[in-house]
Amino acid sequence: MHGTVLGDLTIDVEEPTPDRIVLRWKGASNTRDPGSALKTFFDIVFAEAASRKAVVEQHFEELTFFNSSTVSALLRLVTEAGRLGLPMTLHYDGSLRWQAHNFEGIAALSASLPFLKVLSIGEWPAIERVSLKSTANQRS
Repeated sequence: MHGTVLGDLTIDVEEPTPDRIVLRWKGASNTRDPGSALKTFFDIVFAEAASRKAVVEQHFEELTFFNSSTVSALLRLVTEAGRLGLPMTLHYDGSLRWQAHNFEGIAALSASLPFLKVLSIGEWPAIERVSLKSTANQRS
């Protein structure tokens, strides 16, 4: 199987064992409507996974950005994998606040989608450092 490129996004495919298909998302998914191109690619991935009874393992740790259109497309793909009975694991970098925020929402779905696992790699929850000064200190 081959990966795909969609603008600034590259998805590399690895097949370490017959029962695992690993997809590594790299770069930025910033196209306006990635859904149709991703669906075409994932139709092939899902058909291969079904024929081999393989887990689809996706890694987002090297993804630098994805827009809300990509999140919507990913939710549709997760739902489709569940409809097909394909196990899927999503790995994200929990030390990146934007990834943690998005994947925490997707993880909330895993209660109703038993085939789905969402795993954080790195520090979680993401730490946000905020410096607060009292208004009294700001006046002096």
